[in-house]
Order: sequence, then structure tokens, then C-alpha cells
Amino acid sequence: MSSPASPLIADRPLFPERAFVLLVEYVAPLERIDELLDVHRAWLDVHFTAGTFLVSGPRVPRVGGTILATAPSRGHVEDAVAADPLVQAGVAVYEIVEFTPTRGPYAALGAESKQHVDPGVTTGILEQVPDVAYALGRSNR
Repeated sequence: MSSPASPLIADRPLFPERAFVLLVEYVAPLERIDELLDVHRAWLDVHFTAGTFLVSGPRVPRVGGTILATAPSRGHVEDAVAADPLVQAGVAVYEIVEFTPTRGPYAALGAESKQHVDPGVTTGILEQVPDVAYALGRSNR
């Protein structure tokens, strides 16, 4: 069963202000986790449809999962996590890592990442960093 895509809203960034990495750790045998996967996936789908969860998947090796989320508050995420059937069954625990997205194509509007930077200038600066210059093939080290 595939998850629905998170809705993309053209007039706002993917992460308006806050983003969360949810690290799931299984605390029960995989056989017990597998018994609950259908209800867990249904719970995930509710949050994908709402736009709270953006991407998720199992960790490698399969010791838990990872979810990338956005929400107006940490409390919103904590409430969602508490309702996960895996948490309610006592077979998984979560670590919630909150961060403010300020760089990259999905960062908040008005953040540093949205400022225009001339690519030529950026490349010139990056080429001065030895490891980057080497990676770009512009240095032999």
C-alpha cells in the first residue's frame, strides 16, 4: 500500500517555520512490529494527507523508522506521535528533533536560503575550500 503524497501549497514553503525529524526506535521484536504495520501505515497516511508528514521510511538496518515532518508547534508533533499505534502498543519510542529550516530550497520564506546569490560568486568561494575544490575536480590536493 503506497502513501498519499503530501499536499504541496504553491504560496508557501514546504517548511513554513519549523521542521521535525522523528526518529523511531523499535523496542520489540520485528515480528510484533510487522503485526502492527497496517494500522501504523494508516496512521501515517492521515498525517501525510494533512500535510504534517512529508516523507517516511524504515531505517537501515531496520531498527526503527524516520519521518520528516512540519507542524506549527512541537506539541502538535508530540500529540501525533502519542497516537501512533506502535507507541500505544509499547513497541516503539520516538526521538523528536526540532529545527528551524533556514537553508535550502524548502526553507522558510525570507530565510537566508531565499536570498539571491550569484552562482559564479558561490562557486568561486567554494573552490577556495580544498575539499570542495577537489570534489569539483579543480584541485589535485
